[in-house]
Amino acid sequence: MSNLFYTPSRGDIVIFQVDEPEHNVPLSKPIVKRVIAVGGDEVWVDPANWVIKVNGEVIDQSYLGDISGKPNMNKLYPSLMSEHSFKVPEGKVFALGDNRLNSNDSRALGCIDERCIVGKVILRVLPISKFGTPD
Repeated sequence: MSNLFYTPSRGDIVIFQVDEPEHNVPLSKPIVKRVIAVGGDEVWVDPANWVIKVNGEVIDQSYLGDISGKPNMNKLYPSLMSEHSFKVPEGKVFALGDNRLNSNDSRALGCIDERCIVGKVILRVLPISKFGTPD
């Protein structure tokens, strides 16, 4: 895997390794997350309803399945989600896991430096029932 000549885009599923002291959560292995916003994007979060807007537009999160009745994001990550609007710094991405209830992502780590991205997911192998390009 390499990030050579790769520029992250919204919706990309990426693999990153965070070893920088600026992040409060140490990670011992690479993790896979979806890029929600890139540098310069304005992100607005409605944690009670799991709604996310990027640059004023509600993003499609149909890949999450049915999230009705789930705990709101404030209860899961109160420190980051207490501010409903923020700008992603240049050279960083805001990335969330598709399993939002059980995900160590930008809500805990903050925005991820693009230099920490080691690759982009282009093929899903497991589970076999979802084999193919990621959605």
